[in-house]
Amino acid sequence: PPDGGWGWVVMIASFFCNIIVDGIIFSFGLVVTNLAESFEVPVSTVSWVASLLAGFYLLAGPFVSSLATRFGFRTVACAGSVVAGLSFAVASLAMSVEFLYVFIGVLGGVGMGLVYVPAVVAVGFYFEKRRALATGIAVCGSGIGTFVL
Repeated sequence: PPDGGWGWVVMIASFFCNIIVDGIIFSFGLVVTNLAESFEVPVSTVSWVASLLAGFYLLAGPFVSSLATRFGFRTVACAGSVVAGLSFAVASLAMSVEFLYVFIGVLGGVGMGLVYVPAVVAVGFYFEKRRALATGIAVCGSGIGTFVL
């Protein structure tokens, strides 16, 4: 590993991926009450959307790591951003909570999992001596994203 140079760019990109992905996932609870009011359903029904989102985001990990090994980190992360972006855009047209289960919970979760795993793992390929520092800074994006969003 080069321990610097382009690795710092990869670390900063990973940092911003974590801001967006974890920021959305961990702050989704803020909109659950509003969604429940909009769809006129109990909050417990809408909370499944956030649960599915977080669950599929984490369950996708083993599959995403094999995809990243085969196709490369950048390709998988870009595909994940497209999947997540499109799923959230289509979810804006939702007429029922079940629609949100599929498009935000399942597809959005898988899309975000496709972004998260390569973003975290890629940093380690560019550092050896400073791997802990670089990974720590990259993963700090999770907390900052949760705070900001």
